[in-house]
Amino acid sequence: MTSILPQMFNLPVSESKTYYEDLSSGKNATINVLNLSPNPVDLVVTRANADTSTYTISGFNSRSLSVDQLLSVSLSSSEDGPAFGGILITTLDDIV
Repeated sequence: MTSILPQMFNLPVSESKTYYEDLSSGKNATINVLNLSPNPVDLVVTRANADTSTYTISGFNSRSLSVDQLLSVSLSSSEDGPAFGGILITTLDDIV
């Protein structure tokens, strides 16, 4: 089964928000972030049995990632200013 979670984000200065969390065992997923603001936003990805990864997405830019064993996804705005745009997380559950 595939789950698609499209969301818009609007983060004030220096604020973080979690957009996906499944701490059971992790799922294979694709993450797409579109930053529509002039300020950067940090994409924080946590996977099972791996270090947390942070990707900075500059203003008016996007980033797409495919990850294994996804546990959580969050976005953080910087001190540079607020950030807004869209985030799409698509997970693929194993069919047993």
